[in-house]
Amino acid sequence: MTGRILAVLGSGLWITPELSDPVPIMVFMQAGNAVPDGVATMLPGPQLGAVLASVDAAAQMWSRTDLTPADLDVAELYDGFTFLTIAWLEALGLCGDGEGGPFVEGASRIALDGALPLNTYGGQLSAGRMHGYWVLHEACLQLRGQAGERQVRQRPETAVVSVGGGPIAGCMLLTC
Repeated sequence: MTGRILAVLGSGLWITPELSDPVPIMVFMQAGNAVPDGVATMLPGPQLGAVLASVDAAAQMWSRTDLTPADLDVAELYDGFTFLTIAWLEALGLCGDGEGGPFVEGASRIALDGALPLNTYGGQLSAGRMHGYWVLHEACLQLRGQAGERQVRQRPETAVVSVGGGPIAGCMLLTC
């Protein structure tokens, strides 16, 4: 078994003159909690979205920017459980409630050359369980044009990443 490690470093724009190929990335981020005490019951059926923290996190993130879901070039969404990716598509307003399945059906819309490339690194099944750090890492690679074979054809300028989605969740909007 091989190990994995990821470091996320941040700095102010003052450091970029010292970098050989700087690509400043602006971040808008928000976390959500499904209920005030941090405990949520996952309800089956159509009311599920009402208890997912992703709904609140996404709404708060969009409220802090002039960007909209239509501005996104790539989405790197948490997929610790398959339904969470679908739930994030809906929470972020990329499709309507209950429309996540049809949104990804056939995969042409979410392919590297699709309208909204999704989880371009292959998801956690191909990268290992890093609880959201792979989505952040991949979004930065995409924005910098350094994703190699996974690079979106038209280099993206705006990406969204998410983590969690059940009783706790967070999302970030990255732009360069």
